[in-house]
Amino acid sequence: GGAEISRKEIDDYTQHVSIFGARGLAYIKINAEGKEFERFSTLINPGNGEVGRSDIHHISLSMVKQAPKIEEIIGEIVRLLDSSIVVAHNAKFEERFLGAALKDSGINLQGIPAIDTLWLSRQVVKLPNYKLATVINGFGETI
Repeated sequence: GGAEISRKEIDDYTQHVSIFGARGLAYIKINAEGKEFERFSTLINPGNGEVGRSDIHHISLSMVKQAPKIEEIIGEIVRLLDSSIVVAHNAKFEERFLGAALKDSGINLQGIPAIDTLWLSRQVVKLPNYKLATVINGFGETI
């Protein structure tokens, strides 16, 4: 076991919650009281005809053809990250994805303040695996 951190402590620590994906961007911003105040989501057209592992993320090329390219929403990403703490399952992956996208647009990302639910779940609960769905179910929650 590791350190125990309550949901209230996380809510007190973070003022914003954001969630990113490799072929899409979705976020929900919440305040310290846990009240949602902003929501956004879009698929992202990779622009190269490849969507990666559809067997993992279930996003097909036909789904992203009409979606904006990352360059078209980079301003939204920068606005989102300003004064936000990202909460993500495997935050290092999200940071690498965002860092590459921002670098291509001439913006140097120096790390993202984040709470990594993958790392955190490995510290506080024993599960057969740490896939997001398993972790959510392990805590008795649903999406």
